[in-house]
Amino acid sequence: MRRILILLFFICSLPAFSQSKEEVNEVKTRVLLIYNDVRREFTEKKEPKPARLETAYLSASFKYDQRMASRHQQKIGDLMGPVDWDHWIQAQDWSSHLYYEVKKVTVTGNKAKCVIKIVDDNSQQTCTVVLVKENGTWLVDDFIAKGKSERQMLKDYLTTTAED
Repeated sequence: MRRILILLFFICSLPAFSQSKEEVNEVKTRVLLIYNDVRREFTEKKEPKPARLETAYLSASFKYDQRMASRHQQKIGDLMGPVDWDHWIQAQDWSSHLYYEVKKVTVTGNKAKCVIKIVDDNSQQTCTVVLVKENGTWLVDDFIAKGKSERQMLKDYLTTTAED
């Protein structure tokens, strides 16, 4: 009887731990939409406005962390700041030939991770884009590249430079 209960619990729990193809496709479609807009913003416009991308595609808490780090940077007179590259491309300089490929998507409830390959004229990068669902829309909540979380870098910047 005990084995049957354990097996029944395991079978009933499976949907809670799995992701549907619809969820994966929804996140993949959203990430492709975001990165197509990013590419257009920087390759097709005479005067790109990266702030528009931040407003449109970053989660509220990620924007808050960025604002706090930016204010702190201005307050202490730091010229570089915590991140000296563009998180959308994981590089400092934009190329006119950007290409993005979604390699893997995992969805767990209202959080998702999407591994993307970013290719331009000079380099190829892999980045994990962390997303959260806010008000029914998937928004970027972090960028993880080379094992480093941008959000954690922002938080570390606030604590380490405050101690100096």
